[in-house]
Amino acid sequence: SQSPLRGLGICDTKEWKDSTRGLYFRNGAISSTGMLFDTFQVNVHKCTRINTKGPWNSCSFHVRPIVPLDCTDCTLEVCAWDIARADKPDSWINPNGTAATLGIPRCEEPSGGLCGWVTTPGRMVGGWNGGDDGLNE
Repeated sequence: SQSPLRGLGICDTKEWKDSTRGLYFRNGAISSTGMLFDTFQVNVHKCTRINTKGPWNSCSFHVRPIVPLDCTDCTLEVCAWDIARADKPDSWINPNGTAATLGIPRCEEPSGGLCGWVTTPGRMVGGWNGGDDGLNE
């Protein structure tokens, strides 16, 4: 297994957007003025199907914005998204197709920033066939 990338900037997405490693950021917040951002649900109507001729099944994700810092009087720039499956927030599909369950990432970095990893719908939902069209709906 590769060691995680550390000291990243949450808005420097070119540094980490294609990574398959754990990511430790020197900054990042899911709150403003100390209050967590609400999550909202994104429903994907064309999420999975058993075969190319079968009916589509829907799925849902909970998302919330990630901003560079928690501040009171500043303009918030959304740099990334905190995303989880609505039905199984810590579910993960390994590249070989087997299911895995992840605990909440433990950020034990002295920087106090966020930690996480890059994911795709296919890694979160087994049998993802939605492509980008499913997300755009």
